[in-house]
Formats: sequence, C-alpha cells, structure tokens
Amino acid sequence: YNGLEAGQGILILSFLSFVSYITGSAWLAVVGLCMVASLLVFYYYNKVPAKVFPGDMMTYSIGALIAGMAILGNFEKVAIIIFIPYILEVILKVRGGLIKQSFGTPQKNGSLHMPYDKFYGLEHLEIYILNGFSAKPRGNSIGATEKKVTYLIHAFQIIFILIASILSSLISVYIFSETQQTTSNNENASTVNQETPINYTKFSPSQPTSNIDFTNAAEKTIHAVVHVKTKSVQDKYYSGNSLFD
Repeated sequence: YNGLEAGQGILILSFLSFVSYITGSAWLAVVGLCMVASLLVFYYYNKVPAKVFPGDMMTYSIGALIAGMAILGNFEKVAIIIFIPYILEVILKVRGGLIKQSFGTPQKNGSLHMPYDKFYGLEHLEIYILNGFSAKPRGNSIGATEKKVTYLIHAFQIIFILIASILSSLISVYIFSETQQTTSNNENASTVNQETPINYTKFSPSQPTSNIDFTNAAEKTIHAVVHVKTKSVQDKYYSGNSLFD
C-alpha cells in the first residue's frame, strides 16, 4: 500500500522523539527527527499515486531505529503499546500460515474487495470496515480504496499512540506522588524530637535551692574514673634533669 510504511514510520518516530526529549534524551530525539525528516520527503513521492517505492532497506532501517530508541531511551513499555497494531498483524499472518497476502482485490472503479472470507492482515480488516462491514461495497458506493485503507491504518496507529501517551502520563504522575510521599515520610522520620530533659533532681523553679536533693541525680550519672599516672625519673642518669611522663 503506497505511503503505508513511510507514514507509519513518521508517526511512530515522531512520537518516540517527543518521548525521548521529555525524558532527558535530547540527542536521541535528534536522531529520530533526522529519520522523520527523511521520511517526510520520501512520503511526498511515495503516497498515492506513488512515484517511488520502499524496499526492505527502508522498512528494516525504520524498525531497527524504533527498537534502538526504545532500548537506549529506556521506554520499552511505551514502544510495546504503540507496536500493538504490528503484533495484531503478526497474529493474523500466522493465522494464514504466513502465505496469505495482505492485498485487496482491485476493481475497475478503484475500489478494493476482500480477497478472502477471513482476515489475514490488518489491511483486510480495514477493507471490511470501509466497505460497510462487508466484503464488497454495498450499492453504488466505492467503499474501500488504497488511499482510504492507508489512512485508516494511520488513524488506528494514532489511537495507540494516544493510549501510550495517556498511560505514560498517569504512570508518571503516580510515580511522582509516591516519590513525594516517601520523601516526606523520610523527612518526618529524621526530625529530632525535642524532648524535655529528665529532671533527676526533681527541681522546681518555685522550690528553694537549699532544698534541692542531688542524691538521685548522682545515682543516675555515669561514673567516670580518670586515671592519672605520674612517673618520676631520677635525674642521676640524665645530667640532673627530671623527665615527667
């Protein structure tokens, strides 16, 4: 489908570049935007009616860059969410034994009909939807066309990009609130309690100082014994001088 690969690459890489920038990996965002700029130029000539066509070199490069950005930027979970359409595509392909084609059956009026009775790719699902939930358009309507199928797949991808954005925002808010709560608890735990010193003497400001009993306070104190050693050395061996250690 003309414009499909380039359009998908533009949508996904633009979003991942934004995620890279807001998560502190600006250099990774620059790398992604360089590919987006290249794809925009390519898309101009690849959209319906296409003048140039992509090959495996372009599609593999886009996929490798998406995976590399997700790993280096540490947002693999976001990449998994926006890759859900491709996961569904793989499941449908496996259902068809990896031999069913994703193309529709072209008609003289430019419309597309379902080539099979079942879905073996997202393209078949889009054709079915655009034909009014039917294998063929009803009445005289054109129904599904190559351009409409491509745009509908892009819209499907945008939906998952929005889901990834919402979930990422909610998770970020939750983590921030938990971090703030933990920090607050740690600050409260580290605060020194200003307790009133124990009054062993049972002294009261209104009590005369002559009646203060220090016996209880003396019993509670920690006794310290200071040993003082004095050593005298006779000076007969030291020319009459005395040394004290």
